Amino acid sequence: MRSAIDFYDASFNRLKLSSRLIGAGLWEEKYGFTAGRVASITQIVMFLALHAWTGYKHRHNALEMLESQSLICTGVALMIKYFTMIRNRDPVRELSGNVELEMYMKYRETSNEYPVVRKYGRVLHIAGHIMIGGYFGSLFIIWINPLFVYFSEGRVMLLFFCEIPYVDWTVYRGYWITVTLQIAFYITGTCGLILVDYLCAFFTINGSLYVDILRFHLDQLSELLAMPEYQQRSSPEVIEKVDDLHISLVHFPWYLLDTQRQKEYKLLLLRAQQPSGMSIAGLTPVNYETYTQNLLQMSNVEEFRELLKPLIFFSKIIGVEMWTAPGKFLPASYYLSTQMALYVVSTIHTVIKYKNDPINVMKTLVTISTAVQLYIKFLMGHRKAVIIKQLTETIEKDLLEHYQKGTKEEIAVLNRTGRYLQIFMRIMRVVVPCGSAGFGTYPLLVYLQAGEILPLFLYELPFLDHSTFVGYVVNMLFQLNLLVLGTMGLILSDFLYVMCTMYAMTQAEIFNIHLNELEAMLNDPLKVDTKRTEIREKWLQCVYDHQLSTRYFNIVEQSFAFVCLAQVGMGVFTVCDCMLLVVLTDWFPTYGFLTVVFTALSLYFVIGHAVELKLDKMYDRITSMPWYKLPVKEQKEFNLLLYRQQRPMMLTACGFIPMNFETYMSVLKCLYQFFVMVLQYVA
Repeated sequence: MRSAIDFYDASFNRLKLSSRLIGAGLWEEKYGFTAGRVASITQIVMFLALHAWTGYKHRHNALEMLESQSLICTGVALMIKYFTMIRNRDPVRELSGNVELEMYMKYRETSNEYPVVRKYGRVLHIAGHIMIGGYFGSLFIIWINPLFVYFSEGRVMLLFFCEIPYVDWTVYRGYWITVTLQIAFYITGTCGLILVDYLCAFFTINGSLYVDILRFHLDQLSELLAMPEYQQRSSPEVIEKVDDLHISLVHFPWYLLDTQRQKEYKLLLLRAQQPSGMSIAGLTPVNYETYTQNLLQMSNVEEFRELLKPLIFFSKIIGVEMWTAPGKFLPASYYLSTQMALYVVSTIHTVIKYKNDPINVMKTLVTISTAVQLYIKFLMGHRKAVIIKQLTETIEKDLLEHYQKGTKEEIAVLNRTGRYLQIFMRIMRVVVPCGSAGFGTYPLLVYLQAGEILPLFLYELPFLDHSTFVGYVVNMLFQLNLLVLGTMGLILSDFLYVMCTMYAMTQAEIFNIHLNELEAMLNDPLKVDTKRTEIREKWLQCVYDHQLSTRYFNIVEQSFAFVCLAQVGMGVFTVCDCMLLVVLTDWFPTYGFLTVVFTALSLYFVIGHAVELKLDKMYDRITSMPWYKLPVKEQKEFNLLLYRQQRPMMLTACGFIPMNFETYMSVLKCLYQFFVMVLQYVA
């Protein structure tokens, strides 16, 4: 079994090898401008100069210029770390020597502290394996990328996009000169990454070892002090880490010490209370809180843009480019409209063809409502494209960017909304395509099980003999095309409806937060008279939030009212059709259609009900606020705000029915009565 000093030596040898390879000279006896250091500095200068020249060469092509500068920040960061290590060579040598002498050499196998020392030595050794394996594994992918492209596509490319002046890398000799230099950059950079990052981990882990040794000795001293015959012992001189060490010192029974030791304990406690954590040049601490704050700040605007990316892609495919060409009919728009016209003609043709077979007619019409509502959403997307684009821009600017560095409550609301939307988008991008794939594989399953050839859907293109191979293939391709376009349109329309509504409710929640803060200020007797300016500013912020949330709800209602009407009307028609088919036939796809349509119908009502609850919460919050404590001017403005809140702002189906839980129950009641009537008729 390897000892603690063996683990330490193995880890320390990695650092010395990396330092020797790049000429850092941290632990070498010969110090100065060695051959390795000259080579490393030369490569750093060449790396920066070649990237600058490559970027200047391709300055007229934005994509190639960005590709050429993709590694420039990594190179600059490594350069800063390299020169920082050279400058601090003596402290690094001294600190590493102290760690070895005062920990690993001092606490051998026979000491009580050895299990703690061996645990940290093993952690340090494993961390080195993980770091080296991770760096080499990820960078190896970059290294084999040119080989993969060459064998798969037959195309020659560089290791990374950095060219040498006056060297044509497209010829054989120039290519190998450029690649050889890039491999040298690659090896030096990898060794530099391992050295600087593992050195940071080396000192951090051993610093934690100092802390645990101190806590171990404090525990021993506490046990001795608890004994009547304890002997005074001096604590070791160590470096403290703030949180755990401070807790140990505070709970330590210092009152049992004599007067001299109590004075020494005060000095130790004062030192522990000073900041001793890692920081970025003293600007911000390097801890988990800072890490999560950076992620949360990115998760507002950046995650919103990530949510828009698939929507923009789908909008381009189906020809309703609300963000790139709002309101314009493009070739994809005409293509989709042509496909929809062919679908309507095919459906009418099939209904007329099988008019004497009611069951076949119902099977044909089971897709008509989904197609009609999706095309209505397509047309409304064109008509409301400018409004929706402005709404998303307003959400990004006035909501996400404005509050991404706000209070903890504001950031928590934004992060919760973004997290829910990300989860919902992932669910839709998995469930909807899988459901479409299930419809697509149904004819194949029937053919493999029963040997029967079936179309994907039952509508037929006119003037084609579907019993022939050519007619079947053409009809199947047409139906597959509509299935793919419908899947994209379903994800685009439904997620856009959910996203806009969720951010409107987020703005309403922020309004409630600010109103709570205003109420706390009004209930504070010290602030009512002395800080009227702060109360005025907070009130104006509440008024602005209320206007913004009201605007969001009005835009959502204006943009999606007709969409909700189409969803409810066509959804009820399809559910009734599917109920008839469930009772009268054993056609398996009926259950799939029923599940999809009923889920979409329920989604729209659930979102509408959530909006109604949020509006009720806003109204309750406004009416319960101590408005009588506001100044006279603010009380008049409060009346205007209350009057506006009393006007209906709920989501409706084009003004005919409210999209809430009560209407949803009424629709379900009607569907249930229809189903019971059908059962009685069949019986």
